[in-house]
Amino acid sequence: KAYGTISNALMDRQDGGDLGLEEAVECFPYASMEDFPLVKTKEFQVYHGAMQHLEKYAEAVQKFEDASGMSKGERKKAAKHLTLAIEALMNFKSSYRDDMSKLQLYLVGYIMERISNLASELENRLWEGGELDDDGNGVCIELYGGMPGVEETQKEGR
Repeated sequence: KAYGTISNALMDRQDGGDLGLEEAVECFPYASMEDFPLVKTKEFQVYHGAMQHLEKYAEAVQKFEDASGMSKGERKKAAKHLTLAIEALMNFKSSYRDDMSKLQLYLVGYIMERISNLASELENRLWEGGELDDDGNGVCIELYGGMPGVEETQKEGR
């Protein structure tokens, strides 16, 4: 019943508006009729680890209206948490793809897309502020290496 309710809610959202990142994260554990991933399993730990990095990013930026109010160090720390979250989710998706429901696959892809958007926004702030590393790259460039669908120009730093 919960699977059907969530599936219907997501379909309604596609027509009427965006599903929020937090909503997608909260829906994920309930999006499988097989109760995947089970608590206290390696799969659960991998997913939960990614969500912990996402939570640390949120904690880092919640005291600011947007990334422009953050110091260079705070932005780099936030970017690192986004990088770790996306890497963990990519690992999770590739390792457990066959165990996930179609809805969970959709949600993981959606969560990764939203994290990528956050990283792009954060990197744009770093570019605007001239905050690049010694090689002239933004601190989030490493995110794009394994992201499907991201154009080469973004990987190269524009």
